[in-house]
Amino acid sequence: MTEFVYREISCQKAVHGTNFVQGVQDYNLSTGAPTGWIPSRSYFRIEMEIKGQSGTTAPIQGENLALADSCCGNLYDNVYFRGAGQDISSAVNYVSHSQAAKTRLQKSGAWLQSIGKSAYLMESNFQKRVNQVSTGQDPAFDDVLKLPIGDPTHLGTATIQFDAADGVAAGVNTTFKTLLLGDTKSIR
Repeated sequence: MTEFVYREISCQKAVHGTNFVQGVQDYNLSTGAPTGWIPSRSYFRIEMEIKGQSGTTAPIQGENLALADSCCGNLYDNVYFRGAGQDISSAVNYVSHSQAAKTRLQKSGAWLQSIGKSAYLMESNFQKRVNQVSTGQDPAFDDVLKLPIGDPTHLGTATIQFDAADGVAAGVNTTFKTLLLGDTKSIR
């Protein structure tokens, strides 16, 4: 029985911060007795951080910042796999589209709804992605009551006036001050 030993192969250049977009990233794998490479047991470990408008902390929900759906697949615009100086496989266009299609075709619906959403960042719902990276609510909205769209327990006869200029809806002859539009209805 062979015992597997996992090794971390680092990029040949710095890839953190602004260095990420500065040229080709090479990951040199070497194989030969007694080592080998098993592609199905190999993966990239990617560490990312998203910062809010302050530039120093995580965003708050009011900033509506989120990572892209399947953001790891969107990091590269072309990919090459070379061995012995020859191209074995390459994708020079639509890498993110190819990755998304491959994942959705090869993974089960159960995988996409569980581990795919969290570990592989395959969440299609924008508001859920915002909630995943946000630290909390904007202090300016501490008094906001959020109601799910279509919640029958909170339906009433209040009149709501929508202002097309700024996208804000205000309550007319109601105790509501402002109604913010989004995935959930927020009432001040």
